[in-house]
Amino acid sequence: MLICSVLLLSGARYHSQIRPSDLSAQATEYEVVLLPAPALLTNSSCQGVGAGQAAGTGRISGAPRPDETHAVLWSQDGAAAVDLNPPDFRYSAALDTDGQRQVGYGQGAPTAFSRHALLWQSSANSYVDLHPSGNWTDSIARAAAGGQQVGNINYYFYTSYERIIVEHAALWRGSAQSVVDLHPSGIGCERSYAQDTDGNRQVGNGYFRTSSNNAPYRALLWSGTASSVVVLHPAGFTHSFAEGVSGDEQVGYAFNTSGDGYSRAMLWHGTAQSAVSLHPAGYVTTVAWATNGVNQVGSGSTPATGSQSHALRWSGTAESVLDLHSLLPAEFSRGSSIAYDIDALGNIVGMAQRPDGTTVAVLWRKRSSMPLTKPTPTPVPEPTTTPKPVSRLFHEGSAIMSALKGRNA
Repeated sequence: MLICSVLLLSGARYHSQIRPSDLSAQATEYEVVLLPAPALLTNSSCQGVGAGQAAGTGRISGAPRPDETHAVLWSQDGAAAVDLNPPDFRYSAALDTDGQRQVGYGQGAPTAFSRHALLWQSSANSYVDLHPSGNWTDSIARAAAGGQQVGNINYYFYTSYERIIVEHAALWRGSAQSVVDLHPSGIGCERSYAQDTDGNRQVGNGYFRTSSNNAPYRALLWSGTASSVVVLHPAGFTHSFAEGVSGDEQVGYAFNTSGDGYSRAMLWHGTAQSAVSLHPAGYVTTVAWATNGVNQVGSGSTPATGSQSHALRWSGTAESVLDLHSLLPAEFSRGSSIAYDIDALGNIVGMAQRPDGTTVAVLWRKRSSMPLTKPTPTPVPEPTTTPKPVSRLFHEGSAIMSALKGRNA
C-alpha cells in the first residue's frame, strides 16, 4: 500500500471551487492510502468500507472487458490485499463489507455460469451462495450491515419473440433461505432495486411506468418488508435514486429530464418532504453514494474539472462540500475520482482514475483527532428548467463511468 498525506498544490488550478482553507483542513483531517490490487489483478476499485476493512474489485490482467474482475478485500491497517474470487469462479466482485463479512456477486461453474449473490467471511473459500431457489435466474448483493445483506433477485427470459424481465429488491440474513422479497405491490412499481442497508432500514429505487414517462425512477426506503416501503421521490424532479442509508439519513441523487438533466446529490430524513439538496453552487453535477449519519460522500464535477468527476464529502449541507480529489497524488491531478462509501469513524473509500484510464482503489483514512459534527440542513431548491437532455447517471465522462458498472449492475 502507498500512503500519501502531502497536499498537492500543483493541482490547485483544477480545483477552482476549493478555498485554500478548505484544502488545509482536508490535509489535516485525512491521509490518503492507495489500495493496489493483488497479484495477477490490476485496476483496483473500492466500493465498501466498515470496521477496519475495505472491499472492492481488481480487474483480471489481460481481460478484454472491464467487468471481468475478482472480488478483493483490504485491511485498513496496511495488510496485503486478499483475492476473494472463489475456486472455479470465472469472475466476482465485492461491493461492501461490514467489517467481518463481504457481499457482492460471482459467476462460474458452481453457479451454472449465472450471476449469483455471494457472502464471504474474509476468504475465497468461505463464500455462501445467497441465490434463492425457485425461478430466479440472477441475483446480486450490494450492501451489508447489522447482519443484513441487500441487493436484487431477478428473472430474465429471452426468446426471438418474447422478453421477460422481473427485477425485485431483496433482503437476506446470511443464507439463501432467509431471502425477503422487498418488491412493493399496489403502488405501481414495476421493478425495484435495493442499494444499501444499515441493519434496520434499506434504500434503493423503483421503476414506475407512467403515460408521460414522468418520474419513472423513484427513490425508495424500506424497514425490512415490502409493505413498509416509503417513496422518497422529491417534488420538482423526474427521477430519483436512494443509494445509502445510516440511522435517520438517506442519500442519493435526483434529476429532471425536462430541465438541465444533470444529477443533484440529495439527502433525506425518512420522507419525500424532508429532501435536502447537497448540490453546491458552481457544480454541474453531483451524486451522493453513502452516509454514516453525519457525513455524506459521493462525486461531482464543475466547469473547471470538465467531464472529470471529483470525490466529494459533505456534512449535511451543500455549502459544507469538501473536494477529496485534492489530496490524491500528482498522477491523478488530471484524472477523476469517486467516493463510494464512508464508515462510522469517517473513513472513506472509492477509486481514482489516471488520465490513461487506469484506476486504483483509494482509502481516505480519517485521523482520529478529528470529531464528527452534524450541521442543520437547508431546504431543497427547485431544479433549473433549461432544456439540456442528459441520460441517467452518465454525466461524469465515459471513462470514469466504466468503473461504476460493478456497483450499479
